[in-house]
Amino acid sequence: MKKMKYRVIDVKKLDWMKIGEQVQGGEVVLSLDVAKSDFVGLLRTRDGEMSQLIKWSHPQTPKRAWVCRVCALNASTFKV
Repeated sequence: MKKMKYRVIDVKKLDWMKIGEQVQGGEVVLSLDVAKSDFVGLLRTRDGEMSQLIKWSHPQTPKRAWVCRVCALNASTFKV
């Protein structure tokens, strides 16, 4: 059985301004796939209008670098 391949964007290259415009006060959901060093997350709105697969590596990408950006989105609710 083949592994499923999907396209992800590094959190350092993500267009956070565009994501903020798409959220516009809605609910944001972040789903995480955690491994030893490589992490993948799905950032999406509750209604499915916006979804983006993101990736980062630990410890190369500090958690604060992307968590602060996610929290700064103009979302009414944020769920993990």
